[in-house]
Amino acid sequence: MNCFTMRHMKRKINDNSGFSLIETLVAFMILSIALVMVLELFSGSLKSINISNDYEYGIFHARKKMEEILAFEKLDPINTQGELGNGYEWYVEVSPEQNIIDNSPTSQLVLFNIKVSVQWQKFGRTKEFMITTQKVAKRT
Repeated sequence: MNCFTMRHMKRKINDNSGFSLIETLVAFMILSIALVMVLELFSGSLKSINISNDYEYGIFHARKKMEEILAFEKLDPINTQGELGNGYEWYVEVSPEQNIIDNSPTSQLVLFNIKVSVQWQKFGRTKEFMITTQKVAKRT
């Protein structure tokens, strides 16, 4: 055996090929940071889904209440409210449009402003969804 081969074999025996403790800790820290970021994204997504569900529930009930009012052939000015359960409340306001009221004795048609609002509490704050429309109807 020549001198080069002996040195090469010696280096192979003494070479501890592997990761040092520092390299392992750095890799672990990078992996931990990436994992925390992914978990925060999931947490934010779940919160967004929860908020979206609350608004969907509010929108559904506001539209339902509006359809109930629009089904009437005759309307009167009203201001009423009620509870839906689960902390949701609805408010309805029906008022004649002041600029278009026809006070002639032969006319019974009136343009009404209809406003439906659904409110609920979330994280100590009041959330609201409101829809408005107008309808020409007879007075009762």
